[in-house]
Amino acid sequence: MEGRKVWVTFVGESPPAVYNPVWAAFKKGMFTPNVFYLLHTEKTEENAKKVAEVIKRICKEYGDIEEPEIFMELVGEEDFNAIFRRPVEIIKEEVERGAEVAIDITPGRKYMSAALLIAAKIPGVKHAFYLHLKDMSFRDVDYPQIPMKVQEFHDLLKIVEGML
Repeated sequence: MEGRKVWVTFVGESPPAVYNPVWAAFKKGMFTPNVFYLLHTEKTEENAKKVAEVIKRICKEYGDIEEPEIFMELVGEEDFNAIFRRPVEIIKEEVERGAEVAIDITPGRKYMSAALLIAAKIPGVKHAFYLHLKDMSFRDVDYPQIPMKVQEFHDLLKIVEGML
């Protein structure tokens, strides 16, 4: 297995919003993570379990990764300290281990995405992904069934590179 490539995201109410960006990253060759941190609330814990199973299949089929490491962590939905602190801790720990880190802001509540974007300023974060759907009727559809004309997969760090 090549080096440690880490994906950090929150789990929202739509499981495809969590695993579709992973699928897009693999299919487009933009990032092939082998370690996942799925931060979830009590309400989204079952979704996190579903997402983990789909991620395992995506890793195996598209990345030849037999056993991705998947960590599911509970955070209180209104515990803003934990929501902003935990991604920073994870990213710092993984960067210290020599990992390449990506965050995904597609799923979750706005303040959860904001927490990840702020954490993306930590040196060692290489990607900040967002899967934009132009038609929200595809919100709960698996990536391969979403027409290309209604989706855009962005690496936000690449967009702002050189601007800041």
